[in-house]
Amino acid sequence: MTPERVAYLVELARETGSTPLESAIAAAFVERHAADYEDFDFQKRVGHGQQLPAGTDPKMAVGWYHATRRRVDLVGYTAAGSTLIEAKDVVTWAALRQAGEYRDLWAVIPQIPPVTAVIVIGRSIEAGIAQRAADLNIQVELFPDLAV
Repeated sequence: MTPERVAYLVELARETGSTPLESAIAAAFVERHAADYEDFDFQKRVGHGQQLPAGTDPKMAVGWYHATRRRVDLVGYTAAGSTLIEAKDVVTWAALRQAGEYRDLWAVIPQIPPVTAVIVIGRSIEAGIAQRAADLNIQVELFPDLAV
């Protein structure tokens, strides 16, 4: 990946997260791992959205369906597959569940390439969560010194 592409992706990460803190964590991940991935997507939609009742304006129904699909914060791509990356300030049991659900939803509407890894990134982790993550085959990566 060229330095220009990395700079663009870092800036994009800072603008696309759910919160400024999560955006900063995602940007730090991109900076740290740019050489490990061929490219990244942000706010990647997975699974199905909600259906509106029959009789709803078709344009509104399509928009609502897409707007209600779940979104993975960051996806890193390699030739081998996709890495789903969820950013949180604190890595918790809820964050692990959310990341695991995204892995399941990726298969509902199959994406290319398939998921090869799931990572939850954050500045800190709740006690006991590292072992739960390992049990779920979810990696955890921390950025404890990240200031926002």
